[in-house]
This record gives sequence, structure tokens and C-alpha cells, in this order.
Amino acid sequence: MTKKLSATTRRDIFPLAEAKFKVWSDHFIEDTVANGYKWNIPGMTEGSGGGGGIGRSIVAPNSVFANLQSLQQDFNTKFEIATNPATRTSPAIVEKNNAMTAYQKALRDFIGSYVARNPAITDGEREALGVPVHKTTHSTIHKPDYIPQGDIISISGSRVEVHYHDLNTDSSAKPYGMLGVVVAYGILGSHPGSPEELSHHELATRTPFTIQFDASNGGRTVYVSLCWQNARGERGPWSPIYSVIIS
Repeated sequence: MTKKLSATTRRDIFPLAEAKFKVWSDHFIEDTVANGYKWNIPGMTEGSGGGGGIGRSIVAPNSVFANLQSLQQDFNTKFEIATNPATRTSPAIVEKNNAMTAYQKALRDFIGSYVARNPAITDGEREALGVPVHKTTHSTIHKPDYIPQGDIISISGSRVEVHYHDLNTDSSAKPYGMLGVVVAYGILGSHPGSPEELSHHELATRTPFTIQFDASNGGRTVYVSLCWQNARGERGPWSPIYSVIIS
């Protein structure tokens, strides 16, 4: 079952379970890094240069979002320590709780100041972030009835990159209301009859999506199919099944 990144209660925008909150916040931070410069977030400018910088934001040191990232990293580190049986102690749990409290307060302030009513952010983008939408007019996110365009590239070192974009544009921006692309993939001896035969199904919220295979799989064929998923967890039709030989 596909899980939707959204608020779990009317009283709080964050999921109640800490592990689910971590998934929610990691997605929120990642999506904001990808789009913050377009949303006019202070201290965020469009990336330039190689290494995937184009189309993502450069975050200025000491900016409000840089502080949010620092609090996220502190919480994530202390969460891992507090949930690992080998390092879980009462002091570790207290430190994790304090880090989460500080992080959630900063998240609420950031969302209230820069996301909730930012005119540069669409309601569909807010829903994709997992942020409640305060609607003055009715806005509907439809189940996607179109496929993404995919380009599958085999990179040396047994790595495969899945690049995708809207079929009707060359832009890497997701269509309105789309949370991301579901990437179905698997190594098989022959061409599969449908994407359901592919053993791995993962949600990619930015392109490219990288799959790292074990070196022992070099020379084998990986098959990949893609479909859009909207902010409500509804999926569209699958793309044709692509294939590439692992380097």
C-alpha cells in the first residue's frame, strides 16, 4: 500500500509516530531544497554547474533554511542513536526528544512564515509537501492519466540513473499535484510482461533517481517502468518498460 505524506490529525501537521515524522520531515526538507529558489525562500538561489546542481537550490549559510537543516540533522542523528538497541539509553532518549521539540518548533515557524500562504507555492505543491492547505476556493488534484518520460542510463560502477520528466515538457518540474514518480525495477532473465513483475517499487521525488547494484550484477539486464503518483497516493498508468545492461 502506498502511504501519503500528510498530516495525521487536525491539531498537528506532523505524523504522531516518530519514525513516520522522520520520513515526513526528510521529504519536506528534500522537496524544499529542490524547489526553494522557485518559491522565493530567503537565502535560497538556483543552483548552477555540474553534479546535479542545476534545478536545485543553493542554501546560504546562516539562512533560516540552513538553520532548519541543521536542526533536522541533529534530530536524525539523535533519533538513530535513541532507536538503536545498542545505543538506546535514557539520556539518549531525552536528547532525542529535546532535539525533536526544537526541530518541530522551527518547522512550524518556517511553514507558517514561508510555506502556508506563500503565493509562489501552489496548493498542489503544499499538499505534496505534506502541509495542510487553507483553501478559499475549491481545488482538485486529479488522478494522473498520463505517463512520465523516462531515460535510463547505465553508469560505470554498477549504477543506474533513472531520469524522468513530464511527457509534454522538457522541464524537470513535477506536474501540478504530483508527489513524484514510482520507479518499478528488477533484474530479470527476460523482458517482463508487466511492471507488476518487477520486484522493487520505490517513490522518487526528484530526478535523477539512482539505483546502486552489487558489482556481481555487471552484464545483467535491469528493467524499469515509471508512473506518476499524486499527493493523495493515487497512481497513473505505467510507462513502457525500459531496459539497460548494468555496467
